[in-house]
Amino acid sequence: MRGGVEKQWLLDNVEKYILIRGFLGAYFMDDADIIRKWAGCEEVYSIMDCYESYFTEILSTEYFDANRERFISVRNLLADDISKRSMDAFIHAKIQGECDEIRDVAVLPQYFFCDAPWKYLENDVLFDCGAFNGDSIAAFLKLRGDAYDSIIACEPDEKNYADLLAYIEKNRIRDVRTYPVGIYDRQAQLSFAQQGDMMSSISDQGEMLVHVDSIDHISGEKKITLIKMDIEGSEMKALEGAVHTIKRDRPILMISAYHKRDDIFNIYEFVNELVADYDFYFRCHKPMTVDAVLYAVPRERVQ
Repeated sequence: MRGGVEKQWLLDNVEKYILIRGFLGAYFMDDADIIRKWAGCEEVYSIMDCYESYFTEILSTEYFDANRERFISVRNLLADDISKRSMDAFIHAKIQGECDEIRDVAVLPQYFFCDAPWKYLENDVLFDCGAFNGDSIAAFLKLRGDAYDSIIACEPDEKNYADLLAYIEKNRIRDVRTYPVGIYDRQAQLSFAQQGDMMSSISDQGEMLVHVDSIDHISGEKKITLIKMDIEGSEMKALEGAVHTIKRDRPILMISAYHKRDDIFNIYEFVNELVADYDFYFRCHKPMTVDAVLYAVPRERVQ
């Protein structure tokens, strides 16, 4: 979909075809615009359709109706209008499979975007759960530069962890502690589906064992001011292993809320009952039903 020689060959030689979105910019284009610009294109699909079908839970109309009050309670207590519109668009897309509304509210990059309604600190300590290859750290550093204290990065997938170490070394990132572990509610060894990409996850179907540990244990006495979490459906377990840290340090929480159909209200209810005076925000970071994040921010850090 980038155009150029490949596009011209396709237009010259193929009468009818199906296009699959293969890069981020294409996700912000309407299907109708793509079909209009690519003569002969009959349908448009996404390489993320596989992920959304197999790695996230379906949100049906029946499930939403059965839990309507919990969804609506979170939605009405979100702290700004874009959060409410983003949650509306996300739920509509999950149920109806139509992502046009998400395109209007999606913001980049994920987690560390400009004009966020909270303030960062010169002594921020980032705890990155599911650090992957360092992509979130890169976004954090692009936004904050050298204005931070330190980073703790955890990644259980062997290939991802090697890529993470290579990124840190190549870019000479300072004050980073890395751990080749998954984040959970306790120390243990659990089944792990290792993919070598962002889809690796703790899973009963996993073919290997991986070490897991809790945020409370790893952080120890270190004050944590930011917790970012994208761990393929283990977010609630990880939060249960971070109770002491959250209550003691009152960090900003950046928690992926799209893997499971009950993530939005379960994460909200857990954090809201655990700590007082937090405001909640919701953002979609791709124009599809992945990379939706619930942000919990202590009011003393709201701008």
